[in-house]
Amino acid sequence: MGAAGDLAFLIHMVGDIHQPLHTATNADLGGNCIVVESRPRARNLHAAWDTAIVDTLEDSVDAGSPATTAHKLEQMYAGQKGADSWKPGETDDIAWESNQIAHSQIYEALGIPVEPCQPDVHSCTQAPNGPIDLDGSYMSKAATIAGQQLAKAGFRLASLLNTIWPSGSGNTNCAPPGSAVPLR
Repeated sequence: MGAAGDLAFLIHMVGDIHQPLHTATNADLGGNCIVVESRPRARNLHAAWDTAIVDTLEDSVDAGSPATTAHKLEQMYAGQKGADSWKPGETDDIAWESNQIAHSQIYEALGIPVEPCQPDVHSCTQAPNGPIDLDGSYMSKAATIAGQQLAKAGFRLASLLNTIWPSGSGNTNCAPPGSAVPLR
């Protein structure tokens, strides 16, 4: 894969562990089996959390681009930066935190029964029939949660990368691509 591919994979995985539906199956493929109606439009609950809710977040912080959104979230949640560092050995805790958000802020908030873990998690038999309406109020609340999760992911990723490439290591050949300044 190479260093660039390895870094891209790491960034992707740190982001994914903070998307709550990536850490919960609920016998619905992480929300992929739940048809929704929303603005912006999404085909299912998982896609809503991957894209539509992030679009709503960008609109709410008047960002217009992922980079501007990231900077605004960093400012909004700056007080949590120290608490949201990457701690070796605590990956399970981060996944569990996201799982609990999925249960309380997604499934319970939408009145979807939380299913116990089942051996056949690749089935949509437990998914609700008919579309679930993600109204403006839900989308706004979900955008706030998504913003908090994205900020945590960014802080934790920066912390993790700083352990890999400490500033002062003297080895400038190991800086992540596009990084002109330390990640701290």
